Amino acid sequence: MSWTDERIASLRELWEQGLSASQIAAKLGNITRNAVIGKVHRLGLSGRPSPVRAERPAPAPRAERPAPAPRPVRVLPASEPVAKAAAPARVVQAAPAPAPEPEPMVRATLLSINDRMCKWPLGDPGDAGFHFCGRRAQSSMPYCQEHARIAYQAATPKSREKRDRDRERERERLVRSLS
Repeated sequence: MSWTDERIASLRELWEQGLSASQIAAKLGNITRNAVIGKVHRLGLSGRPSPVRAERPAPAPRAERPAPAPRPVRVLPASEPVAKAAAPARVVQAAPAPAPEPEPMVRATLLSINDRMCKWPLGDPGDAGFHFCGRRAQSSMPYCQEHARIAYQAATPKSREKRDRDRERERERLVRSLS
């Protein structure tokens, strides 16, 4: 469909008569409501108030509330002096034992690494010096103790709550689908 001068003139006339975009599209034939709206916008024809957003009447003025009455002052009876509690005893903690020195890295390559070695990557895989840690891996883990501490961090309370909410929603969804 192309907009000929004749169709544009008809569009302008029908628009000024107050017809809706749907009515104009029906009268012009072989054209959609959205095409009419787009052409009206591009031609810069005068806008009209949306029938969906009718103007709301102004709210009635509210009467001012009276100021609240002052509360009566409560007089409490004098209390007897209370003896101060003894200061808590200071707990002296022993200095933590020094962490054992980690075993040295083996610098394992992709070809030399096995299931019992730490697979923590060191360096850029595109560089010639790229290697893996290679220390003894913890049982059933891909990393040594030092790298496992970095890789596996405890979930925060907030993330645990979100996980629990998500699981509950999923459980409810499954129950509804089975009902």
